[in-house]
Amino acid sequence: DLNQYVEFQGHILRSLWRSYNKGVGTDMTKKPAGDMCSVIDAMFGNEKHSAVYSVIHSRTMEGDPGLKWLRIIASTSGCDPVAALDMEPEYVKAILAPLGMLDHPILFITDHQRPEILEK
Repeated sequence: DLNQYVEFQGHILRSLWRSYNKGVGTDMTKKPAGDMCSVIDAMFGNEKHSAVYSVIHSRTMEGDPGLKWLRIIASTSGCDPVAALDMEPEYVKAILAPLGMLDHPILFITDHQRPEILEK
């Protein structure tokens, strides 16, 4: 069901975060992985453990294979199949507002394939 799917995705993301966030290992081009926490350290300093913020991860999903994957997820979850790619301001607000997160910093990470997303 959807709750199990969300829980499983959360588990995967936490596992990846624990393995990657301090620059352990290599990236997909075999270069040393960067320290993903450096921005959080710079923004929040000693308060990082209690900081409240959102992260938007904008990706292109590698073209057609990613779009196919998003359509499959959308058909089973009821989510819009392209909204997560377009990252329209109203889409982001619709997610963050009910959570009370619009008054907190929003960090944006991207695969650099669509820089215009950040300009929105």
